[in-house]
Amino acid sequence: MKSVIDEQTSKAVAEYRRKSKVTAEYLASCLGLKRSTFNDRVRGVTAWRLRDADKLARMGVDVPA
Repeated sequence: MKSVIDEQTSKAVAEYRRKSKVTAEYLASCLGLKRSTFNDRVRGVTAWRLRDADKLARMGVDVPA
């Protein structure tokens, strides 16, 4: 089951991708992840890690506090 924080993070990532017009490959690379691992996190298959949230926030993604 996907947690509320994971859902909010995934929504924030999707919004950032729409606004910034960046690819999943680009964000995965910025996070140091394989694209498949990034997509698993976005879809809720695996949980977002704190280090991911930190990197996303530094990039300008409005991750939940």
